[in-house]
Amino acid sequence: MFSRRFFRAKTLAALLFEGIVVLQVISPLAAQELRVFSYPLAPMTYEENGYVGGPLARLVMETLRVVDNVSEKPISIPVARLLAEVESGAGVGFPLARDSRREPAFEWIVEIYQDSFGFATLSPTPRVDTLEQARALNMITVNNGSSPLNFLRTIGQFNNLDLANSEIQNGLKLYTGRVDAWFSVRTGFRPIARVNNFDPSQLIIGAPVHAISAWMIGSKTIPRPQIEAIRKRFAEIKISGFYDKIMQETLDVEKTARQDVIKN
Repeated sequence: MFSRRFFRAKTLAALLFEGIVVLQVISPLAAQELRVFSYPLAPMTYEENGYVGGPLARLVMETLRVVDNVSEKPISIPVARLLAEVESGAGVGFPLARDSRREPAFEWIVEIYQDSFGFATLSPTPRVDTLEQARALNMITVNNGSSPLNFLRTIGQFNNLDLANSEIQNGLKLYTGRVDAWFSVRTGFRPIARVNNFDPSQLIIGAPVHAISAWMIGSKTIPRPQIEAIRKRFAEIKISGFYDKIMQETLDVEKTARQDVIKN
């Protein structure tokens, strides 16, 4: 009888100990902060003292309210580092164009908007509408780690690429004559120039060369219920009209930048 009771007590103690160990292992994971990363891409996002603000940041943070323990603000980092951070742990990033090179590494949570890639030059340099024209240039600036860079490398035969760590650097290189053209998202050229005190009236923006779909991406380690909750919340936001309001705000910024060009 004593040995049987002793065995039961020992078994119960072992189970309790194992339970404590399991809780100690799981609890830190459950409490892990969901980090949010972005980068300045006017008119969608803007740099704010090491963080990212702007219309798209407000949209994403409103969407993520359904998830516990989320970063208070999106952290501003270069695109290449953003991709590495999200791939390595529990985090989300935006806005990232969906392409075949990135596809397997992330959870593609929601499509935020659509746009296109193109080239921008400065007057009196001729407008660049095609990839063939771009290949003939001496130097093109493009953001390191970005989907525009992936696109040009996939197309191939571009030996004239000069990499930057931000769109701000891209604009600076173009405006200071270090490169002949800037390759990026077409709606961003003039707003980026405007917020960085460059003259947007000097920009010549070429035709679209590739349509893109910009997404909020997430780490593969994010639990499936959280992914589905984020998608559900985003759908609710689109129905509520808040999404349309945010998109209109970005269009108004781009429109204002165009009007500056017309005035000048």
